[in-house]
Amino acid sequence: MAFSSPHKAANVAALADGMALFEDMARHHIDGITQFGEAMTRPFNSFDTATMHLGMHGYNLFEAGIDLVLQGRFDVASYLYRSLRDCHDLVLLVGDDPELAERLLNDEIEVKVGDEKKAAVGRLRATDAAAAAQWDRLFKSENAEYQRLSHVGPGHFGMVLTLPDANGDRFPVLGGMDAGEGSRAFARVFVMNEATLLLVLGMSWQDKLSANWADRTKVLVARAAEWLS
Repeated sequence: MAFSSPHKAANVAALADGMALFEDMARHHIDGITQFGEAMTRPFNSFDTATMHLGMHGYNLFEAGIDLVLQGRFDVASYLYRSLRDCHDLVLLVGDDPELAERLLNDEIEVKVGDEKKAAVGRLRATDAAAAAQWDRLFKSENAEYQRLSHVGPGHFGMVLTLPDANGDRFPVLGGMDAGEGSRAFARVFVMNEATLLLVLGMSWQDKLSANWADRTKVLVARAAEWLS
């Protein structure tokens, strides 16, 4: 059974300038997965298989996250932040080590995404210390908030609409909430991480994707950056 939020129209209106971007990013993501899947050769290697799973999972997270934002179910949408972010980090992780990708597929290890982030910063520091420092600050600034929202806690309670009863006490109301312009803050997280995932998949799958797909990725990322600014 599908439940529709009474606040969706208000949130869609507040995000009207981003709706075409969300849809274009989703279509482009699917096009990339389709191209990659058609170019995969048998027997499938562990890198191709693992990154295909991560690419598809990332798409589902982005689509579901944006839909939850539009519905006004921000408390639920926030659970997906860390997972979408982990997708692009994991693509980099398995790309560095095919054996690790195979072990990941066989569920033999617990992947430490944080370790890959540290390694990525270390590699970047060797060529661009300033950029490495910027990424390091970004990882650290976001990590605590993503970690906090990945578990049930009081941080989610303020994302649920409440209304006062006859005594003035406030109680949660079903059906999400109308955040108006506030919905943009929630959508921004999904757009930012989806743009990063598209870039990472493009780098990882560059031998199987068309030049046109890579060009369109640059255009979409530029549009995302403008919308995020």
